[in-house]
Order: sequence, then C-alpha cells, then structure tokens
Amino acid sequence: SSMAKLSIADLMQEVAGFALELLGPEALLEEGTGPLRGRVAAFQRASVATTISGGAAEVQRTVIAHRELGCRR
Repeated sequence: SSMAKLSIADLMQEVAGFALELLGPEALLEEGTGPLRGRVAAFQRASVATTISGGAAEVQRTVIAHRELGCRR
C-alpha cells in the first residue's frame, strides 16, 4: 500500500510537470481559460494533494524501508 501510494504520487507529479513543460505557463490557467480548459491546473493541484494526503513522501519511504526491505530503525 505504501509503495503504491508513493508510486502514484510520484507519477502524478511527473505527468503534471511534463504537461506544464509541454503547454507552458498557460496550462496553469483556471477552468475554461487555458489549454485543456483548466484540466492541467486541476491535475497539478491534485498531484500535490495526493502526495500530502497519502502521507509525506519521506514517511512513505520510511514505511517501505521498514516493512518491505526489513531495514532497522
């Protein structure tokens, strides 16, 4: 579960970053005004929220290290 949360959060942020590179700053315009009618802006916000709501990335990495890799505390 921790690995999935971390992977999805990282992937979402990469996709959002790529979309911003591809479409430029106009991609951050809100609904109905920019490219893709604000969907990129909404996805970018969701990618940040996913990282926060899934637990901080460092916390998830620590959980993975302890549970999955058997690292000691």
